[in-house]
Amino acid sequence: MYPPEWPRDTWSVEKINEVIGFENIQNGVLNFHNVAVPISNMLGEEGDGWRVMMAGLNFERTLICAQVLGWMRELLRNVVPYTQRRVQFGRPTISFVNNQFKIADMITRLKIASLLTYYTAYLWDLGWDITLESNMAKLFNCEGVMASSLDAIQVMGGDGLTPFYPLSAIMNVAKVENIAGGTMEACRMVIQRTAMRQMTEDLKMPRRVVHDDLGVPVPASQMPERKKEIDEEGLLRVLAEDYRVNPGLHMSREDMKEFFDVNEERLDEVLLALENQGLVKLNRDKKGIALAKATYDGLEKAFPLDHYKWFPSWIEKENIF
Repeated sequence: MYPPEWPRDTWSVEKINEVIGFENIQNGVLNFHNVAVPISNMLGEEGDGWRVMMAGLNFERTLICAQVLGWMRELLRNVVPYTQRRVQFGRPTISFVNNQFKIADMITRLKIASLLTYYTAYLWDLGWDITLESNMAKLFNCEGVMASSLDAIQVMGGDGLTPFYPLSAIMNVAKVENIAGGTMEACRMVIQRTAMRQMTEDLKMPRRVVHDDLGVPVPASQMPERKKEIDEEGLLRVLAEDYRVNPGLHMSREDMKEFFDVNEERLDEVLLALENQGLVKLNRDKKGIALAKATYDGLEKAFPLDHYKWFPSWIEKENIF
């Protein structure tokens, strides 16, 4: 029982529009005004509401994925028997190759979605961070069931458009799950940002060098020997050589620090000096200088122009215009 001095106003329900795919299910907002809630019922600490809500999203998205698997199976349970029994132009419609292709796509989506869902749930049971996996699974499953529902309707033709079969109902609720629990756009955003953290090593720029004989960039396994000191000439030559290896691209701070054992302040100092001379172009983000690229003046200062030319040894240079 609540203490008698606590306010005892009641909560109310505000009706809002119904949601497609959820017929006969009331949809509304609970309004609380001066409603007493015991401190023991509070989740987390005061001010942690957003964190508490977000903490359940990965689990919710995994549950949605499992739910979607049932819809994918139900679509196939209707489409395949229907096409085996629906005769058009003297033969069952499952014999038409375009229908076979759509059924094949539906089966493929179901099988891949199953693997994604079960693997994500398995990682959850192990106590792993499933942020990446749960969002990937929701993205694939929810877009997949939407595509499968449209394929199923197309295969069954006019009958697929009637409420006699559950295809349109599945299509409606599938669209709901493209938004509920996190939109497809939100999932893609989380996937990209999480992968940038979790897959840092996998997403590193492949190291390449210009082959001495071939004169073209080739993969390289060895890291360059890092110099103890950095100066304008040395850094400009590194940027110029990167122009040969990765034409059109800037170098990142991490790329440049593979060549020099230098702190951030000293690297900024040299880059700014080169920028003031018009020898490099700098790209900045919220943290400061992020990328650098040699200008044409910088390339010419770093090496003679012949350094950037290349002709295979089997080509006679006098025949080149």
